[in-house]
Amino acid sequence: MGNVPEEKKKAEKDYRKMLNDTWRMGQSLIKGDPVMEYLAGRGLKLIPDNVRFAQACWESETKTRMPAMIALVTGPDGKPVTIHRTYLKGGKKAPIESPRKLMPHNGTLHGAAIRLFEPEQGVLGIAEGAETAIAATQLFKVPTWAAVTAGIMESWEPPEGIETVFIFGDNDASYTGQKSAYTLANKLALKGLKIVVRIPEEIGDWNDD
Repeated sequence: MGNVPEEKKKAEKDYRKMLNDTWRMGQSLIKGDPVMEYLAGRGLKLIPDNVRFAQACWESETKTRMPAMIALVTGPDGKPVTIHRTYLKGGKKAPIESPRKLMPHNGTLHGAAIRLFEPEQGVLGIAEGAETAIAATQLFKVPTWAAVTAGIMESWEPPEGIETVFIFGDNDASYTGQKSAYTLANKLALKGLKIVVRIPEEIGDWNDD
């Protein structure tokens, strides 16, 4: 049946190389680059951590390389899990079916997030998308991370030292975002954390495009 442990080690090594190669492809954000242009077009002025600009990132739908905003998704243990890509064109999301994609991940995304800003004085926010998290940081002056999806958000765990969590949920017609926000709120409240939930009054999120 083959040497399963060795095959598993090789698969893990190949996976890590793929992530590292993609991350190294990216450049630190600077004023005027395509990522900052995209964020500015959405009214976002802050420069987040763990986000880079990749000039030529592989896109599976078009089978071409395209400019992209790439963001490092980190597990609760602080180790990189995968990379989230937002493909760009002309200062906006690329006009393809799925302009946002996660790279393949070897393991679970349980509790993972894009760590966009450093927590301050035991306070941290969590939202679904990166743009929503940056907007929440800007609007509410609360450093906020992005859980990427509603499902991952429900499983999110704050790091050690966090005492207050702001949950910036989406206002979805399907109630998906609200359910995710309040499921997480209940879980963290039972652990003794102070919880504040913020949901937009209108359908959408804190940075709808």
